[in-house]
Amino acid sequence: MICRNAGRWRHGAAALFALFLALGCDDEVHNPSSPSNGSLDITTTTSGVPSSGDGYSYILDGNPAQPIAFNTTIHLTNLFAGSHSIQLTALPDGCSLSSPNPVTVAVTSTMLAAAAFQVTCVVPSGVGNVQVTATTSDPSADNYALLLDTEEQGTIAANGTQALQNLSAGLHTVGMTSIPANCSLLEDNPQSVPVLSDSTVNLAFTVTCSAAPILSGVLSIATTVTGNDADGFLVSIDGAKAQPLGRQLGATITNVAIGTHTVELQGLDGCVVTEANPVTVIVAAGENVSLDFTVSCSS
Repeated sequence: MICRNAGRWRHGAAALFALFLALGCDDEVHNPSSPSNGSLDITTTTSGVPSSGDGYSYILDGNPAQPIAFNTTIHLTNLFAGSHSIQLTALPDGCSLSSPNPVTVAVTSTMLAAAAFQVTCVVPSGVGNVQVTATTSDPSADNYALLLDTEEQGTIAANGTQALQNLSAGLHTVGMTSIPANCSLLEDNPQSVPVLSDSTVNLAFTVTCSAAPILSGVLSIATTVTGNDADGFLVSIDGAKAQPLGRQLGATITNVAIGTHTVELQGLDGCVVTEANPVTVIVAAGENVSLDFTVSCSS
């Protein structure tokens, strides 16, 4: 009786030991903590001026298209290790790829994979127009300054239209400045506008205003620039949404409440303000406070 039980125990222990070894080996192979994902950088480099839009789209492994800027690198993580296909799409008219498309890359858990696309865009010929419309919630609001590629183009009524005519075909920026401190613009400012030959593009700016302060002053803001600044600058008061500065006249901002304010120059893009930025100013009732930022640009 004792021997029979001992034999059964020996056979049972052997079976359990074999099962333990099998499970242990299997766990070693399929350990979920083992690294099995990797990362991928997708880079776009664009020469020339795209005729429209603010970027392309890319398709990864047949998934829905995702946006990517004209000149950028995006970093994707948690991709399964293995082969992946990336295709660049939504190229504007006049743009073409000088690199393979799509491309296939091998993603591993130990090395960063990379896919690069080189795009060349030919500047379209001809001229076109932009019809700008401003809409403001305050019917008593005054005019705004209208900017084309950072250059002043006169004024536009707070509730009115203005035509920018005979513009070279290609990508331009249109902005509004001298927006009162108690108002804000809904859209981007400035906006990128693709101008096509023999056509007119409609562009809208929507301004909402709160009640103007009973006692207020004015801020006149300008820049003195050395070097080349292609894109112009923006100015923000007390952290509010920034507005662009005209290259020649800057901006004149009304309805600034009396008291202490912080004024910051933004959009430097490689340029440096040679004095304090932001600066603190005190605005008194009826006073026009002038600020001139001195800016040095490397090229």
